[in-house]
Amino acid sequence: MGKFALPLSLRRNMGNAIYRKDELENKIRVRNMRHKTSVSSEVRARGVYCKTGTGTNTFPPSIKTYGVRIDNTNSNPKTGVEYTDDAVGMTGGSTTWDTLFPFLDIKPCLLKEGVVQYYLNPNNYGQKADGSASDITSGTDGDVMIEIPKMAYSMKTVGNYLYVKVTNNPSPTNNVDGTEDWCFHAHTRSTAGDKEKLYVGAYLGWTDGSSKLRSLSGKAPTATQTIGTFRTRAQANGTGYDQMAFYPLTLLQCLYLIRYKNRNSQTALGRGFVDGNSAATNTGGANTR
Repeated sequence: MGKFALPLSLRRNMGNAIYRKDELENKIRVRNMRHKTSVSSEVRARGVYCKTGTGTNTFPPSIKTYGVRIDNTNSNPKTGVEYTDDAVGMTGGSTTWDTLFPFLDIKPCLLKEGVVQYYLNPNNYGQKADGSASDITSGTDGDVMIEIPKMAYSMKTVGNYLYVKVTNNPSPTNNVDGTEDWCFHAHTRSTAGDKEKLYVGAYLGWTDGSSKLRSLSGKAPTATQTIGTFRTRAQANGTGYDQMAFYPLTLLQCLYLIRYKNRNSQTALGRGFVDGNSAATNTGGANTR
């Protein structure tokens, strides 16, 4: 699902996204994200929200670990990356990933006050999952967010190699010396892994008439604001919303590397809105695929 696979360059844009603190946190450019106790979210000037589960965590019956190994001595962004663990034999960018954890369960939705109103057709955000019309522009049905299920991730360097992995194992094994290999930081608010879902704004954030940072289609992203202003506007969405945080962003980067097996996101995903443009374009240009 290319919708959530953000370029690595996003590490520079952490201001205008939204996130919900109990469930969401804001980022530097205006993207939205949310974390919830059963569903959490976070917002960047693209938003974020996290949701917390109240019962026993449910994981797929088949435990999987997907990873890549990056050769730091190889400057080629494609050949310097190889698959490890259960990803061996896969092809970077293949649609087969759509049928596998975790991408199978990464879904676009309309999130309002921390509650999913309905899911969207991943190939056409203008439609609900059932094919009927969706409202992704007015904000009445909520914000357009990407739901990401709980998973652990690991990043470590061994010699000249950087290993990046994700797993749906609820109790992944850490190093024998007690140091942490795996973490649930992207789905954590109070205690490790206490959030079952993470919601990330599908678009860069736009400020509405109530000074709230929103994730809606057809809007001009808000810019030229301080990180503090973006944070305040993201949090104005309610409890749990906030600016995009470091760990959810790190998880997105891990997922990108595993899905596309290429360190150059502009080659793997496309150039983006970067050539001969003097101003930001309205959100929604990638609603269909």
